[in-house]
Amino acid sequence: MTKNELLSKTKKLTKKYVSIICPNWTVTADTGNLGYPNPRAMSIARVDERLAHVIVDYQAKEEELDHLVVHELLHVILEPLQRFIEVLKKERCTEAESTIINNLYQTILENTIEDLVKTIMKLKGIKYGTHLNIVNYYCK
Repeated sequence: MTKNELLSKTKKLTKKYVSIICPNWTVTADTGNLGYPNPRAMSIARVDERLAHVIVDYQAKEEELDHLVVHELLHVILEPLQRFIEVLKKERCTEAESTIINNLYQTILENTIEDLVKTIMKLKGIKYGTHLNIVNYYCK
């Protein structure tokens, strides 16, 4: 898949899933070299304005795009929770406590997002995880 094809498909899927996951948000999509060891994506959200931007790595495969876009859009709608946790840690926790809370929160967040991605993929009739190297995060 060329970079232009990847960009076109990423924009199309973002538009499709925004209507389901975060219809009150304005979300743009792009592709780029994120420098990650695995094809991944990232999102940037401005919660107060309900604006977000999803970026998919150039090395992403076509069969990964649904998963990557849905995953990042779920991060977008959960961003207020992330901000709340950050304020809580800053106001109430020591550095050591903050580290523990952050590790637990990130584990719980990623597990929750992956569970939601599985559900959305199933509802859309898209196979989940058969083509991805998904890392499962679990609290120990």
